[in-house]
Amino acid sequence: MLEGSNFKYIVNILLILFCCSLNIYLNDLKKINNCPIKKNWRLHNAITLLNLLFVTTIINLFIPLHNFFYALPLIGGWYILIFAIWIFIILYSVTYVSNEIQENKDNSLYKNCINQKTKIMYNTFKNNNVVTNLMISPIFTMLYFYIIKN
Repeated sequence: MLEGSNFKYIVNILLILFCCSLNIYLNDLKKINNCPIKKNWRLHNAITLLNLLFVTTIINLFIPLHNFFYALPLIGGWYILIFAIWIFIILYSVTYVSNEIQENKDNSLYKNCINQKTKIMYNTFKNNNVVTNLMISPIFTMLYFYIIKN
């Protein structure tokens, strides 16, 4: 069985890989010249939030930042809620971008948005909706904090 601290590293590395894969997807969409989605504010905000989550998780590998905030009496519970909202906003933004491409797939400009690089992540998120993201965010947050706490 994995030791607790090793499992924390594995979970944080998986979160880093998740951030990287979403970041690559969104940045690839942003780089496509003829894609109208590249000017979408949700795309830019999602990239910013993903970068912030990436940096926070990297710091958490070396300094237990999440545990510090979680242990503060007044901030602890709110920090977990804010983290769940943070994850929801990221998932919602990626889902929104993918759904917008899907809804306009007959438009010739939106067809340019999907290529070999973006196809896998696009197919993953194109069928998500708000309810799916609302269910995934708190479950992911509870599991994440349970794992890094123990």
